[in-house]
Amino acid sequence: QPLQTVLPLGRVKRIMRVDSEIKKVTAEASLLVAAATELFLGSLAAGAHTAASQGGRRTVRAAHVRAAVRAHRPTADFLLDCLPAAAEAAPRVARSGSDGAAAVAEAAVPKPLPRGTRRIDGFFQKVT
Repeated sequence: QPLQTVLPLGRVKRIMRVDSEIKKVTAEASLLVAAATELFLGSLAAGAHTAASQGGRRTVRAAHVRAAVRAHRPTADFLLDCLPAAAEAAPRVARSGSDGAAAVAEAAVPKPLPRGTRRIDGFFQKVT
């Protein structure tokens, strides 16, 4: 039986080609990367669910995802720096005084990236 993935292979191939060193991507390679990504996301979701249920929560939050990443050492090595810190995950909005706007503006400033890296958010923006 052929391997089927939920992720769209065309998009996986496009994301792989974002790297300037990759010129061509075969169908087999994109299929394997998509399958590996689905397995990784499934494992991460299961870990986040476990962290949430251990805390008596029914809703998975960013803190639960961070806990799942911390619990799996190989994942923590490359992913923990990409996740927002607990304070950044949910910026609080002050309800009184004029300092509330300044606090929200400070929380909206993105953290500087490590040298030689770039954000992938722009890749998913729709270009019109």
